[in-house]
Amino acid sequence: MMTLLKLEWLRLRGFRFFWIFLIGYFLCLLMVLWVSSSILVELMSGVSLPGLSGFNFSQTLSMIFYFSGFFEPFLALILIMMISNDSSLGTLKQHVIDGLSLEQVVLGRLIQVLFLVVISFVMIMGLSFLFAGRVSGQEMEWPSYLQVSGFLMRSLGFLSVGVLLATLIQRSIPTVFAYFGIRYILEPVVAFSLSFYFKMEVHGYLPLGVFASLIQSPKDILNLGITLSDKGSSAQLPESLSFLIAGLYFIFIWGAMYALLKNRRFR
Repeated sequence: MMTLLKLEWLRLRGFRFFWIFLIGYFLCLLMVLWVSSSILVELMSGVSLPGLSGFNFSQTLSMIFYFSGFFEPFLALILIMMISNDSSLGTLKQHVIDGLSLEQVVLGRLIQVLFLVVISFVMIMGLSFLFAGRVSGQEMEWPSYLQVSGFLMRSLGFLSVGVLLATLIQRSIPTVFAYFGIRYILEPVVAFSLSFYFKMEVHGYLPLGVFASLIQSPKDILNLGITLSDKGSSAQLPESLSFLIAGLYFIFIWGAMYALLKNRRFR
C-alpha cells in the first residue's frame, strides 16, 4: 500500500500540468478570498447586518468551500490529462503487463483523487486562517463536521466524474468537453426540461447536482436574511439524504470504472 501511495504521488508530482493547474486553482481561491474579505470589511464599517457582525473563521471557511467548487475543474483537468496520457502512450497497458493488478490500477486512480482533495483542503484551511483575521477579531470558531464532510464529498464526487469520463473516452480534449458539457449544460438542461414539462424536480437527484448541494450557499452561510425567489428552483434535499445519494453515486462511479477497465484487454 505504501509503495502504491509513493508511486502515485511521484507520478502526480512529476506531471508537468500538475503544478500549472494547481497554481491556477490556488490563485483563484486567493482572488475570491481577497475580494470577498475586502467587500466585507467595507460593509462592516458602514452597515449593520447580523450575518456580517459575526463573520468568523467558520464562515470564511464555509464560503471558500462553496466558491472552490467553481475552480475544481482545475483539479479535474490534472486527472483527465494524466489518464488520457496513460491511454495514448500505453502506460497503463505496460503497468498491467509488468504485474500491476486491475484493483491496484483503480486504487491508484482513487489515491490520485484523494491526494488532490487533501491538497485543496490544506490550501483552503491555510487561506481561511489568513483571511478570517481581516474581518473578525473574535475567538476561533471551528466549522461543523457537515461543512467539512460536505466539501470533501463534493470534491471526491466532482473529481471522480472526471476520472470516469477520462477512463471511458481516453482522449483529453473530448473528455474535457464532455466534463464541462455534462456539468454546465446537460444536467441543467435535463433538470429544467423535466421541471418545465413534467413538473419533476430532479436537479437535486442528478449526480453533479447532488454533489453540489452538499455545500451551503453564501446566503445561508452569512445569514443575511436575503430571500430568493423559489420559482424554477429545485427542492432542497435533507442533508442526510443528500449524503446518502452522493455516497451511492460515488460507489457507482468507481464500480463502473472497475467494470470498464475489466472489460478491456491489456495483454
